Amino acid sequence: MGVRTIQRYEGEEELPIRRLTGGPRGTVVATKTELDDWLAARPKRHVSIAPKRLPPDSTIEPLGVAILRMRQLRTEMKQRRADVRTAVRTLHRSIQLVVITHLNNPVR
Repeated sequence: MGVRTIQRYEGEEELPIRRLTGGPRGTVVATKTELDDWLAARPKRHVSIAPKRLPPDSTIEPLGVAILRMRQLRTEMKQRRADVRTAVRTLHRSIQLVVITHLNNPVR
């Protein structure tokens, strides 16, 4: 429960709590027995919990296909990154060779 819920239950539903330091923001305490008795005395509320609905099969199938495609794309992306790294290294070596060649044989 949140702070506001406790405060609301304290004011509206006589939640059996005590504040140690006084004031509306003081430390709150209650015994297990007091809380159990309070719960037992409260009127029962019907709480309906809606069952989790699974998406229809028409949604599940395209989702599975999309997940497979995503995995394929991820694999392709990894390969393309490796290809780009290799190309950058090759370009870097070529530039180094051009610079070295130019330094060793300056144009006159």
